[in-house]
Amino acid sequence: MTKKFLAPFTLVALLFGSSLHGQNFDYSVTMGIGNASGSLANQTGLNNSEIFNSFAGGFQASNNKWILGVSFRQYVGVNWIVSTIPHTGSSGSSVSAAGSYENRMRKSDALGLDFDVAYKVNIGLPEGYYSYIGARIQRLQFRQVDIGSGEVWASTSSLTSSRVIADNLTSTKMNFNPMLGIGYSFNDRYFGQLNIINSTFAFERKSASGMITELSFGIKF
Repeated sequence: MTKKFLAPFTLVALLFGSSLHGQNFDYSVTMGIGNASGSLANQTGLNNSEIFNSFAGGFQASNNKWILGVSFRQYVGVNWIVSTIPHTGSSGSSVSAAGSYENRMRKSDALGLDFDVAYKVNIGLPEGYYSYIGARIQRLQFRQVDIGSGEVWASTSSLTSSRVIADNLTSTKMNFNPMLGIGYSFNDRYFGQLNIINSTFAFERKSASGMITELSFGIKF
């Protein structure tokens, strides 16, 4: 299992290692938080306006041309309501129309490894700033946990059956996403970076895509 999980990152490291051999790099430890938007937030509940949903820690190697990074990242979802049963009356003993209904609440999350490869580009930024474009390869485990209840009504006042909802769907997949960012060196040791990634999460029930904005802080060894 471990070999399968790390295989894509080993391949990328070998491919870039040959072309970067002999170049001097600075090595850093990094920590970051992120925020999702688009259907990635709306369809999965991975984010709302009050929280950061992505947390990461890892290592980075960089020089005047390249930024290489590897990190462990977790996307933490929030509980959100997928559907409700249209009960009517004060006691909830009837519904607005016959049919099958669900009270369903879902929490989505993902965790795994990132491998970043980016190239620094000069766009005339003030001293201390730098920009870069590149790609992020991710090997993530996606999970969606649903809880709730289901009911079948033969008429507006006749409940035929009910059931408990307790689903836990997981999958592991690899993503390849474009990335761009801007960084700032506070001094020779400390730096900050702002990344924007266009990402797609392949949940079992429904894939979702959107922009992820990340803010990270690094300390050089």
